[in-house]
Amino acid sequence: MDRLYFRENNSKGADAIVFIHGGGISGRMWHADLQALPEYHCLAPDLPGHGQSTDIRPFSLENSVAGLAELIQTSVPSGRAAVLGISVGAIVCIALCNRHPDLVEKAFLSGTSPRMGRIATSMANLLTYAFLSLTPLKHRVNFAAKGAGLSDEQKDLFREDLENITPELGFQINNMLAKQPDPHAGSPPTVVFVGEKEFRPNKRRTHEVAKALGNKEVYVVSSLGHGWCFENPELFRRTVRRWMSDADLREDFVALPI
Repeated sequence: MDRLYFRENNSKGADAIVFIHGGGISGRMWHADLQALPEYHCLAPDLPGHGQSTDIRPFSLENSVAGLAELIQTSVPSGRAAVLGISVGAIVCIALCNRHPDLVEKAFLSGTSPRMGRIATSMANLLTYAFLSLTPLKHRVNFAAKGAGLSDEQKDLFREDLENITPELGFQINNMLAKQPDPHAGSPPTVVFVGEKEFRPNKRRTHEVAKALGNKEVYVVSSLGHGWCFENPELFRRTVRRWMSDADLREDFVALPI
């Protein structure tokens, strides 16, 4: 398999963080964060089938984990990194921790998408095909941007990614939601977040993930939704810094007991 395309800042030698994007966009979602966190060696890959890794197919847990493992082993001097995943990226992060815990120093999960059953997956595939095949491009972009919590300025930044979402990629994302793994109890230390305004299935799945990890609490991002890293980037970056320094996160969040 070819190497995943990735972006990085110029802080090699510092503690490394791998940022994993959500489904349908790319590592460019982290562009501003890489520049705003110069004290860390930040790497933001494009997952298979996304962005500049579109030639790596299919988008699957197997290909994603293999690509991320290779990235950490070859691009992080210590061979270990903190890993942060949002939405579908959180599912990929869980799979990476399960299969290669030796490569992951700690993990940050937010907005873990709900698992879908066989019937729900079939229905989702029908809706995905209809939406991506029949809906005018402008409306598809606006819908995807709203779901990710993007502002108009951010939407323009990700327009190329959003325009390139194909039915095939949509089916592969749905398949990943259906087959997503539960985290292992012996996973690296992991913090779990969910936006207060996220849909109930997302909140339920977040609690399932935290419980499987043996965590005692989930951190609720008050008044924000699935894309809170876009909605309040200052809060997000402050949280990343506090997470990396093992500081108490309850200063900014409601800690909901499991």
